[in-house]
Amino acid sequence: MDARLARLLELAYRTAPAAEANRAISEAREEAAAAGAAAARPPRSPEGSLPLARSYELVIDPDEPWERFAREALPRLVYHLESVGAHPPSCKGMVVAAFVGDRLHFLRAGEMLGRAAELTGVPVEELFRRHGTGESRTAVRWREELIESDAFSSLAGLNPTVRAAAMRISAPVRGLRPRRALRSRTLKVPNRG
Repeated sequence: MDARLARLLELAYRTAPAAEANRAISEAREEAAAAGAAAARPPRSPEGSLPLARSYELVIDPDEPWERFAREALPRLVYHLESVGAHPPSCKGMVVAAFVGDRLHFLRAGEMLGRAAELTGVPVEELFRRHGTGESRTAVRWREELIESDAFSSLAGLNPTVRAAAMRISAPVRGLRPRRALRSRTLKVPNRG
């Protein structure tokens, strides 16, 4: 195994056989929720069960070089974390389940990103700038531009925001195809209380 991948996996706080992945991932998500991680969804039953924390599963080939992990798996992880609002340093307590051979390694996303940034020589903020969704940066930049413009100066109380549109249908050469829609700019009117 590549020495840098081994250093990354040293952060694993728990391991389990890959054959027991479903049970092990569920337990790790419950433990993370009990430790204060942000919940992925409310509990299924109201009888005192804890909500489950979010998890991200990835497969790491023990024979692959670090460069391939840094080029393929790491950008996907960063994109996912930003898309669910799990920002550094803690990444909302999100759990990363890494399948390596016949073992499953559990890592805390924030710690894993910190070590990956150290091993790649790229700061965590730069990883998010390069590989993240860019939604929060776009919303902040647009809000600043809007505040500076005179167009909305008489509309005090309106808040610019970015809304994710659900789906878009396009008609390429062979039939209709659903595609992910872009973000749209909207204005939110505050509720009168």
